[in-house]
Amino acid sequence: MNSNTLLESALANGALETNPYPVYRALHETGHRHVFTESWNAPVFFKYADVADILRRPVEFSNRGRVVNHLKRAFPAEATGELKPLADHYSAGLINSDPPDHTRLRRLIQQAFLPRMLEQLRPRVDEICADLFSRLRKKSDVEFVADFAFQLPVTVIAEMLGIPHGMRDQFKDWSLRIVEFMASPNPPLDAMRRSQAALLELRAYFSAVFDERRNQPGEDVISILVNASESGDKLTEEEVLSTCVTLLIGGHETTTALLTSSLWLIGTDPDLRADLLSHPDQLPSAVEEFLRVQPPFHRILRVVASDMEFAGLSLHEGQTVILLLGAANRDGGQFPDPDLIDIRRSPNKHVSFGYGMHHCLGAGLARLEAPAALGHLLRAFPDFQCEAEPQWHDGMVRSIKRLEIRL
Repeated sequence: MNSNTLLESALANGALETNPYPVYRALHETGHRHVFTESWNAPVFFKYADVADILRRPVEFSNRGRVVNHLKRAFPAEATGELKPLADHYSAGLINSDPPDHTRLRRLIQQAFLPRMLEQLRPRVDEICADLFSRLRKKSDVEFVADFAFQLPVTVIAEMLGIPHGMRDQFKDWSLRIVEFMASPNPPLDAMRRSQAALLELRAYFSAVFDERRNQPGEDVISILVNASESGDKLTEEEVLSTCVTLLIGGHETTTALLTSSLWLIGTDPDLRADLLSHPDQLPSAVEEFLRVQPPFHRILRVVASDMEFAGLSLHEGQTVILLLGAANRDGGQFPDPDLIDIRRSPNKHVSFGYGMHHCLGAGLARLEAPAALGHLLRAFPDFQCEAEPQWHDGMVRSIKRLEIRL
């Protein structure tokens, strides 16, 4: 089976959603560097070297216009007009811009994510973990996603943003609805409409909060963003809105997925569990390996900025290309024994947080939360058992929907 047919078949029969790793292995075994899928109407790159090269070249492979580009390809003009608020939102902000705008935005926004500021969060992360696990001690059976993996990151990001704790369930609802259209490179129009409706609700909420923080600034991230300035530069309202939506969604969806898949890997591998119990100092390295083998993000889009040749393929201006991050992380040319979990793997230059200037701004936060949470769990419940094979959801974030564990 050639690589084109292989990926089309995996999309048609659901294999790419239920268990993508055999598909990734088969793609690498073809010896090809890319594949074109009619289903996604785009070339797909899966080799580590190509994916990393594209990610480090934002001038040629742009972040700008990914959603707009899709709307123009997928829907008639009247639908494109109807979805203008969604398109406008994803035309601004940190992850939807290129230099020089991206350089200016990141310089201002990263004030909230400096290592010293994240390090100040460590005692609070430990406190939240201890509180959550004290509640779990009262149970024998736990649904880990709802009872812990969601609770920790959404509490941390809500506190960072200065949002009331009671809003976390509403945040979860908004997030799930907003990212619905990102579940596929070719989402249906109804999914786009639902995502836009949720996005407008969240933006209205944030706009009201911005007014409060301008009048009464605090030490939270929203206060920092609405009042950020450097060399006379300030973020516009649209830039702050886009960034806060990104921080909310990225700040808990991805870490929830990382915590749950990591727990499942540990709970189903006795040797791995024993190793981490004996060597808890390896938890940060283990998290990097879990990110490599079970990344929250499996694919991202880029837009070709101008006609060019890449990897022996002719690409044209405005064309969307799809990068399979999950496949790049399983490339044996970069990672020896790519399907083996090696918590001491070094170097481990996975692309789960992106690469280059668009490297995930929240990577430091995830690297703080995940080792702390897993360490607390292994100390509190060293004999926990996973009760059943998990249900996976493959949308913008590939995650486990439910994970039943016995403490």
